[in-house]
Formats: sequence, structure tokens, C-alpha cells
Amino acid sequence: MILKITDQLMEYMIRHKAIDAQKQEIVDFYRYGVEITISSLLNVILILVLAGLFGCFPEGLLFLGVFIPIRQFTGGFHAQSYFRCNTMFCLCFISTLLLYKITFASVWWPVLLGLLIADLGIVLKYCPIPNENKPIVGKMRILKLKMISAFLFLAYGAVGIILTVQGIQCGVLLVYTLQLIILLAVAALVAQRIRRQGRNSADR
Repeated sequence: MILKITDQLMEYMIRHKAIDAQKQEIVDFYRYGVEITISSLLNVILILVLAGLFGCFPEGLLFLGVFIPIRQFTGGFHAQSYFRCNTMFCLCFISTLLLYKITFASVWWPVLLGLLIADLGIVLKYCPIPNENKPIVGKMRILKLKMISAFLFLAYGAVGIILTVQGIQCGVLLVYTLQLIILLAVAALVAQRIRRQGRNSADR
């Protein structure tokens, strides 16, 4: 579906000369941008629909408000197709929401604080994690993204801990969403290592 909509939009832009069809690199650049935008919008819609069905619309908004801004800077695991990406994102939200609903009344805030400290260490050491389709060029840009990622983790994490200490339940969901971002970052690192080992084995 995403590819069909992208094709229609690209044809429209080329037909109205918004894009020069003779410059393939530019066409590919716009196509990738359109695909990502449509997929991202679909992800947002799916999460809001699921949150509405579960009667947790505010929680859905909080999840998106934490996940989307930070993920832009940290990077992380990406599925190999848009369908898998949308499905995985929905499953991640449902899993995070269920964990929150089951544990928010019994979670101990020092445990959350310890997790956030470990998260910050991972962010500082490994983030941003580049996507093969979207490489990060330049040491200064990498450093900038790393610092922004660390700042956002500190800011969101501090808010989550403060809310939890004050007995405000959504603070736990905020911290759990940060854990999800780190899990996806670690998954990306593992996937990259497996691919490198596979290429090295093939070269021997």
C-alpha cells in the first residue's frame, strides 16, 4: 500500500514538474522521503487507533511523544519492509502498554533510575546507530546526534522518575518507552554484528 501511494505521489510531482525525472538521484531521494513520511504517519495512526481501542488514548499520545523525538536521534532497529515495520511498532506499543498496566503499581523507582543510568551509558557509547539506507556522515554530526540523544534521555528520564516518585503513574510508562528505544538500539547493534560476521564468512 505504501509503495502504491508513493508511486502515485511521485507520478503527480513529476507530471507537475516538481521533480526533474531526468535526475535519478533526486527522484530516489524524494521517493525515500515520501515512503518514510507515509510509513511514519501510518505508524502514528495505528498507535492512536490501538490506544483508542484499549481505552488508553492518553497513554498512546505519551508513548508517541517520547518515542518519536528520541528515536530520530538515537536510531535503532529497522524491519526489512514497511509492513513488518508497522507491525513491529504496533507490537512494541502493545507490549510496552501491557507491561505498564501490569507493573506500574508495584515498580520501585530506584530500579527505574538504575535502568536509565544504564541506558545513558549505551546512548553515549553506541548512539546514533546509522541505518544502511540513511548513513550518518561526519564526526561532528555524529557527536551532535549523540549529545542530543543523551540530553533527551536525561530530560525525559528525569521527568519519568519525578512523576513516579510523586505517584503519577504515567511516569512509569515514560521510562518504559525509553527502555523500548534502548532495546531497539541494542537489537540494531546485534543485527549489524550478525551481518558483518556473515559477510566475513562469505569472503573467506
